[in-house]
Amino acid sequence: MKLLNKINSVTGTPKVVGDKSYYVNNIFGFYCKTPLSSAEPELMFYHNYANGLDFIKVESTDGTFIFKECNTNKMYQVQNGNKTAYKNNELIKQIKTVQLDNYSRLVNGDGYIFTENSTGKTIEFARTRHNLQTERNGYFYFRKNSKPKQLLRLNEHFETLASYDFEGQGVGPIKVVDQFAFYAYKGTPNYLEVFDLDNFCTVSEKIIVEGTSVRVYKIDNCYYIHSGFHLFVWDGISLHKQDFGNNTKVLYVCAKTDYLYVIFEQDPYVYAYKAETLTLLNKHRICNDAYLPSNLYDFGNYTRCEFELKEPEKHLQLNYTAAWNNDDFFSDQTFDVVMETPIYTETKITEGELFSVKLVIDASQPLETVIRQSIAIAGDAITRHGDMGLDCVEATLTDDDTYSATGKYFSPHFNGKIYVCYQGGNFSEERQEQFQQAIIDLNNYYNIFNAYALGKINIIDLLVSFE
Repeated sequence: MKLLNKINSVTGTPKVVGDKSYYVNNIFGFYCKTPLSSAEPELMFYHNYANGLDFIKVESTDGTFIFKECNTNKMYQVQNGNKTAYKNNELIKQIKTVQLDNYSRLVNGDGYIFTENSTGKTIEFARTRHNLQTERNGYFYFRKNSKPKQLLRLNEHFETLASYDFEGQGVGPIKVVDQFAFYAYKGTPNYLEVFDLDNFCTVSEKIIVEGTSVRVYKIDNCYYIHSGFHLFVWDGISLHKQDFGNNTKVLYVCAKTDYLYVIFEQDPYVYAYKAETLTLLNKHRICNDAYLPSNLYDFGNYTRCEFELKEPEKHLQLNYTAAWNNDDFFSDQTFDVVMETPIYTETKITEGELFSVKLVIDASQPLETVIRQSIAIAGDAITRHGDMGLDCVEATLTDDDTYSATGKYFSPHFNGKIYVCYQGGNFSEERQEQFQQAIIDLNNYYNIFNAYALGKINIIDLLVSFE
């Protein structure tokens, strides 16, 4: 089975849309629709990266996409590549409203407005340093962040009915699923605990964990908690750490209907485990020898994975991504990993003892490929030749000994200039301006990187041209 590893641009979390057969990515202002199947991706529209958009929904009747600016109420509708202003105050209200149990919740400054589902009656909560965790059966559960740090149960008049004091300095983020709250205490050591909101008491023993973040996945009547580098299972009675044998560090978990995908640190395989027993169902290697899986995204019948270079110090350099149909993962056939063909070349331009970098992009290729690969290789050039956090570098360093001398990979003779040349694209003036702006935004994204040219610190400058 062919599995294409595609060169991956530096983007945020892909936004799951529609029937989960595709996703929408913001590649520094270029919003691209990418099918999970073998169909070709496409550019939907361009929108200034500084005013990023959140995907809201797709209208099933005509395929219109609705987006909202992240920090404003401005909305846009996109159909057949055309982006126009869109106004719908009721939709804005729906976006900001979260349905709880007996109430819906609307954030109001530092407080909340709750609307009772059955009567439409509203009540307002306006206490600082109180974060709502959930509402169940008409009771409100708040995390109080002022000392003493507590978990509170309040009634509809916001009178305290019960409180639970967190020990020490408090806890990390609390994840509530059904009646249970999962959290990890901050301290030496950190430890994981489960709290029953309905009975308002702790119901598990404390188990030591490496960090304080928790991710919780529910399949049937079991809860799977990923905290630190381990997976824990809560069955409503007991909490235990799952032993995966030699694979001691769990890097990422993706829960499906009756199984879990798991990737482990410094392990090239993706594993699938049966949910109930956590017995191994299958495993596949889905990237080449130079890369390792780094995270997983659930798209219903499909799963998407991103890969990073094996060396931890190179994690910001050129990455790849792949997606597979879940049925194929359980096939007896192995994946035939195929690396996407680059549409760029890179050369060094010598300038005395120093050099600059020239990237030539074959812009006659499909537009989405040109966008994705050009942004990816430009970001890779910044992170591969430049670095962050070094005050100066000895003039005697060479390309081969930077890591042994400093613990970092970079090019000590790099003068900071990167020329990005798009050839054969026949782009309109507007499209050229969009590429120019995207490269500027990419440069700003990596503004903590510098070039270290024989001990002298130079800023990195990306220069765009079209031929």
